[in-house]
Amino acid sequence: MVIDNVIIKKVPMNILKKNVGWIVLIVLCLVPLVMWWPLIPMSLRFRKPVNTLTTITQISGLIGMVMFAYSLILSARIKIFEKLFGGLNRVYLAHHQIGGIAFILIMLHPLSVLAAYAPISLDLAIRYIIPSSDWANNFGLLAFVLLMAALVITYYTKLPYEIWRWTHKVLGISLAIGVLHTLQVSSDIKRNAPLRYYYLALIGIALVLFLYRSVLSRLLVKKYRYKVKSVTSPVANVVAIEFSPLAKPMTYEAGQFVFLQLKDKTVGMESHPFSIASAPTSTDLRIVIKSLGNYTAKLTAIQPGTEALIEGPFGRFNYTHYQFTNQIWVAGGIGITPFLSMAQSLQDPNYSVTLFYSVITEAELIYREIFEQIAANNPNFKFYPFISEKQKRITGDFVIEQAGYDITKTDFLVCGPPPMMKSLREQIHNRGVSYGRIHTEEFTMN
Repeated sequence: MVIDNVIIKKVPMNILKKNVGWIVLIVLCLVPLVMWWPLIPMSLRFRKPVNTLTTITQISGLIGMVMFAYSLILSARIKIFEKLFGGLNRVYLAHHQIGGIAFILIMLHPLSVLAAYAPISLDLAIRYIIPSSDWANNFGLLAFVLLMAALVITYYTKLPYEIWRWTHKVLGISLAIGVLHTLQVSSDIKRNAPLRYYYLALIGIALVLFLYRSVLSRLLVKKYRYKVKSVTSPVANVVAIEFSPLAKPMTYEAGQFVFLQLKDKTVGMESHPFSIASAPTSTDLRIVIKSLGNYTAKLTAIQPGTEALIEGPFGRFNYTHYQFTNQIWVAGGIGITPFLSMAQSLQDPNYSVTLFYSVITEAELIYREIFEQIAANNPNFKFYPFISEKQKRITGDFVIEQAGYDITKTDFLVCGPPPMMKSLREQIHNRGVSYGRIHTEEFTMN
């Protein structure tokens, strides 16, 4: 396949831009390894099996703890990370993935110690995994057990949100105890000042941000006060909630999302992310939610006047952030909500946008009349409802051919169920579109 030279030049830059967060993160995680490696000649590190196992122990412990710390830092919802990673959804994805790698490395740390001890003394190996008067070892065991419990719950169980949130707080405690273990055992961190300063500074930042986000969030995290103005159901299993500000309203971009916390005993004080469906010019705030679980199912019972705390805005899923003014938007189901906000704010005549809205049945289309009205008033905006029970599954070929744009100069924005986004992303890429021009919004905790 021959691709226009312009694309060949732009693809590397697009890929670099979308992955700058990961590049920075990997470099920061490898900095302590670069500092640690020259401390002992390589010939000594791998001279015998026991030396090799000791080296594995040191690397896994050091990098595992460093990645663990960065995982906690990424979970703090700091705005600068959004710019680096291209949205909070990708920040949380990095948090999840680097946490998984830390899990493996930290698990490898005691296993390699056992493997080094066992050939020398089985009794010594057994004593290593049993609490004793050796508090350095006890701190390591306790940190390991807490971390394993928290991560197993995070990765392999489906708990109610409130219980899951409390188990997540154990991660910060585990990191703090792990530091006590590191500082009490004989290690290169204790012997090398630059490495020690980097390590302690990183752990300190991680613990401060952990306290900020997980322990003191009610006091320190800025939230906007709103009240419920109206609750409606535009279609079955979907609820639209309109909020009016009780103080200074939040400013936001079209396509962003917020974390919503309702002061209601029936729903609970949980905080969940939802896309904003209203235009940024509106003082009131609207979110549109599909019933997907216990929390969202309760929202229909919310009464006007209920107070809400809103944190945000977050996300960079906005048409103005991308390179080309020719854009194809594809929504699936409730994934229409960020496009509703964007379509209402589409004022620049230089933009030419085609929106495809895919649902299973025609009865599931929400706010169709709003999109049709926008299309009637804006010749550069086209709206295509796609009913899959009549037209089968929406495809990349269909949206490209129907829109009729030069795909070498088009950005694609996709939001909907994860399987749909993954499938469309691959199909569009197979038509010669770089991944750097296919933008998806994948954030969900419902």
